[in-house]
This record gives sequence, structure tokens and C-alpha cells, in this order.
Amino acid sequence: MQAVYTGDISITTTNATNSGGKNAPPDGSAAQSAPAPPPAKQSTVPPYSTDPAYAEIKTDAPYFSLINAVLTKGQDGGVNWDMASGTDAGGSGKSIYVALAMLKDAQSRFQQLATSDEPSSTLNAALNTAITVCTADNEKG
Repeated sequence: MQAVYTGDISITTTNATNSGGKNAPPDGSAAQSAPAPPPAKQSTVPPYSTDPAYAEIKTDAPYFSLINAVLTKGQDGGVNWDMASGTDAGGSGKSIYVALAMLKDAQSRFQQLATSDEPSSTLNAALNTAITVCTADNEKG
């Protein structure tokens, strides 16, 4: 049944039948079309989502943040040498040594879990860089 607007307020209904046409079946019956397949479901999981680097970075992030603070919280946004050398009032400069020890430990543990995929490679490079920076800072202090 199909509703047809007749131009006034009333609506009439008619039975829809196949009236022919070049694609109509020869017996006059209504053509049955197969339902369209559902659209392909796109994955919402990012590539390499199971890479162990994602779990490891949660543990290492505070140490990267500490290194960032030492390098950028000094005068005019530069190195805070008091924090780096341990001569600041609270003695928190020794934290750079803790960060170094923790990142070396993280690097050692992560080597056993790392894959050759991009997240692991990136975290390995970040750990190497952070350890190099901490070592350079410790030699200055």
C-alpha cells in the first residue's frame, strides 16, 4: 500500500503493483531485491594497540615529567641547576638520580617485552634519550 498526496488535505492510498518497465519480471510479479550488505565495520582499535609500550609508558611517565621539570623550570624556562645538582632548598635535586635509576630499570625491563613495532621503538628511543640527558645533568652537578 502506498500513500499518495492528491493536492488537497486528504491523502488517498493505493495498492502498489509492478506496472512493468524494462526491468520488470515477465510474469508481472513485483521484483524482489536482495538486501544491501551492511557496511564494512571499521576497526576502532588503533594499530599496535597491544604493544607493551602502552602499558610501560604509564609507569615511566612521572620520571619523564620530572626530567622535563628539571630542564624547563629554571630561570627564563631553562635548566633548573639547583634541582639538577641537589642544592635546592628541599633537596629535591636528588630526584634526578631517582629518575635516572628508575628509567634505567625501566629500560632493562622493557627490553625483554619490546616489539619491533613503532610504539616500542619510540619508547626505547625516549628511554635512551632521557637516560643520556640525566647522565649529562649528573656530570654537571
